Amino acid sequence: MDGLFGLSPSQLNPKFSSTALDDMVSQGLISQRVFAFVFPRGAAKGTVLFGDVSKDSIPGTVHYVPLHSEAPDYWMISFQRLAYTDGVTLRTGLRTILDTGTFRSHLPGSVLENLFSKITVTPQPYGDAVDCGAIGTMPALVFHSEHFQVAWHPSQYVQQ
Repeated sequence: MDGLFGLSPSQLNPKFSSTALDDMVSQGLISQRVFAFVFPRGAAKGTVLFGDVSKDSIPGTVHYVPLHSEAPDYWMISFQRLAYTDGVTLRTGLRTILDTGTFRSHLPGSVLENLFSKITVTPQPYGDAVDCGAIGTMPALVFHSEHFQVAWHPSQYVQQ
């Protein structure tokens, strides 16, 4: 790596009057302060798109999700609810920060307690350990957004 190209909103550092995206717009390189990451999948290469992100440039369906107004300094979105696949709601009004710099995800403690209440969990210094043999009995979770729903299977929310 030779450098870092920050894409955070300008409010995170008041010492800078503009961001890379602001500068691209002011220089006429792009018409909108929009970017999208398309991660590699199979033979398809990954890419980052700046400016006019069209559905033609991204394989599959594109969903535009508004950022949460309470946290203009972060890429925060709202999910209306988090539920099991059978429809039982675990939490409503879940706000979450999107972070492309990590694979980890975090859920509220009350959700984890409910989720892990029927299996053995062993406390560890850096988080709780779950018996990997129990993963097959754990439920999938569904994040419900106004714009889409995404299911998480146990192998996606338990690190093995």
